[in-house]
Order: sequence, then structure tokens, then C-alpha cells
Amino acid sequence: MVGELRLDGVTRRFGDQVALDGFDLVIRGGEFIALLGPSGCGKTTALNCLAGLLPLSGGSIWLDDERIDGLPPERRGFGMVFQNYALFPHLSVRRNVAFGLRCTASRSERRPSASSRCSTSSASSPTPRSTRRSSRAASSSGSRSPGRS
Repeated sequence: MVGELRLDGVTRRFGDQVALDGFDLVIRGGEFIALLGPSGCGKTTALNCLAGLLPLSGGSIWLDDERIDGLPPERRGFGMVFQNYALFPHLSVRRNVAFGLRCTASRSERRPSASSRCSTSSASSPTPRSTRRSSRAASSSGSRSPGRS
């Protein structure tokens, strides 16, 4: 079990815009937390930095006693689930799962892993309409694109 995740003075800038300014957070192993705040306050930016999807402009991220902010995303052991579905509507559930597994699994692991993660009743049918990505879907920050209702 992980002992502690620590963000020390995490800062992220986008040009002149400061999205995170000296953000500190400590999460001990077994704790469950939620990041709450208004749209645009830096919640998603903090998670993207933690996962390694965005580089830090300042500060550091530690997992126990190891500094991890210099590691590539695939070596950090974190993942993100976005608010919008990131599914391919023309693929079955099994093929959507298999697509992600191709990035990390060897060829012999792909088919059994995808099959074992999907029920046989829904795995062969296309993605249900209710889970298809809509052009009106909200962004990860919960705000809608300008000009859309």
C-alpha cells in the first residue's frame, strides 16, 4: 500500500495565465478525497499534472519518498477518468476495452483481457446511444463550449 502522495507547491502556467499557484496536498494511503471548487479553479489541471499529462511549471509531486513529477505518465501508476465518455461509438464494448489494452498489454494478453472485462451479452453490440459522445457534451471542467446550449 502507498504510504503518502504529496503535492508540494505545484504550479502550472499556460503562458501568462496561472492555473495552479503553489498548490499543496497530502493524501495518506487508504484516504478517499474529492477536489471541489468552481469551474476554472484548477481541479482538472491538478489531476492532469498528477497523472503526468501536463508538466509542472513549479513545485514537485512525491509518492512516498520518490519524486515522480519527472516520470512519464505510464510509469506513475495513475489514471484519469474524464467526465466525457471517450468511447468509439462504432466499436463494440469489447473493442473499446481492447483498444486501451493494446497500449499496455502484450498481444497474447489482449484478447483474454478484453473478453474477461466485458459481459458476453453486451460486448458484441455497438456502444449504446446513451454512452456515445455528444457534440454537446460538457468539458472536463463542467463548462460548455461557447455558443452551445
